Amino acid sequence: DIDSFKNINDSLGHEIGDSVLIEFANRLRKVFREHDFLIRLGGDEFVVVLTGNMNKDSLVLIGNKVQQLCEDDFTIVDQDISVSCSLGIAFTELKNFEPKLLLKQADAAMYQAKKVGKNTFRFFDATIANETQYRIFIEQGLKSAIKNNEIMIYLQPVVHSDGSIKSAEALCRWYNEETGFISPEEFIPVAEESYLIQSLGLKVINESMIAKKQLNEAGLRDIVININFSEKQLQRQETSVIVKDLLTEYGLSADEFIIEITESTLHCNKSDATIVALRKLGFKFALDDFGTGYSSLSRLQDYSVDILKIDRSFTHSICTNTKQKIITEAIINLAQELDYKIIAEGVETYYQREALVQMGCHVMQGFYFAKPMPINEFIRYAKL
Repeated sequence: DIDSFKNINDSLGHEIGDSVLIEFANRLRKVFREHDFLIRLGGDEFVVVLTGNMNKDSLVLIGNKVQQLCEDDFTIVDQDISVSCSLGIAFTELKNFEPKLLLKQADAAMYQAKKVGKNTFRFFDATIANETQYRIFIEQGLKSAIKNNEIMIYLQPVVHSDGSIKSAEALCRWYNEETGFISPEEFIPVAEESYLIQSLGLKVINESMIAKKQLNEAGLRDIVININFSEKQLQRQETSVIVKDLLTEYGLSADEFIIEITESTLHCNKSDATIVALRKLGFKFALDDFGTGYSSLSRLQDYSVDILKIDRSFTHSICTNTKQKIITEAIINLAQELDYKIIAEGVETYYQREALVQMGCHVMQGFYFAKPMPINEFIRYAKL
């Protein structure tokens, strides 16, 4: 599978992308024998079927040869394009085997190669088999969880240095009666890579609106709720229509919410129309995990956002790493000069809080103030 092929299509166009696929296929032909089967399965995914006297050592040599195909840039229409690929390898010595199973095993191994950083290859083994089974369990279980109301939101307060609560981030939680809480770090990536992200995202939006109504009824109207939107959600044009209908259904307004997005989303042209539509409805946008993704200082002036959230990796080190402290302070100063509001994530200690206040950042979020909590606990916390 060609790594990050979507970025090539999005940034350079589909014609360039098609030329990359053709060049990649031509290079593949040079590695394999005439009687091997070379197949383009779809998109940027290729399958090679090898037969004969193969063992793991010979397959390692072949895997290395395929990787070497991408050492030289692809020259397409006078452009030099850097390309890499990830491979998954599965093999059997049995004469009677299930081809579909072997293909699934190779696919699982390729997923593992991408997971460890791309531009490499992995063999299917027992560890990957267990991970694959767990992934299937997560994917199938998540579908049922969304349907059976096992998905809920917890709210984590966003706090001013004077102690007042400015907003609350809605964080997705999945509780299963048999297994207990399943970590978002485990199920959200699966949702992102499958068809479930839209259903999960809409569930979170719906639950956030219910929570906002409860806050209003409790006399906490000033607290807005931050909702995370994925890139795939924003690529779907119906998302803004659904959100507008939900606002009407619950009698709420867009200015009672903040939409959190990542930097990669802003670099995806397919998201632009939905972002524009949501801004027209009155939503404000926060750029989450700022400084860790596709940050580009030259593009800061063009961002369709109102708030920058400093990633926890900066906050964590500001008291121990001088360079990180300088970078964090520079981000805060730059944001203020550009008239962005700023929130520091991952504040866990009094000293981190004090350092941020001295730098001019007065709005923070993290375990030092409170962990994410169910709506009823949040209301009690907010009223203290």
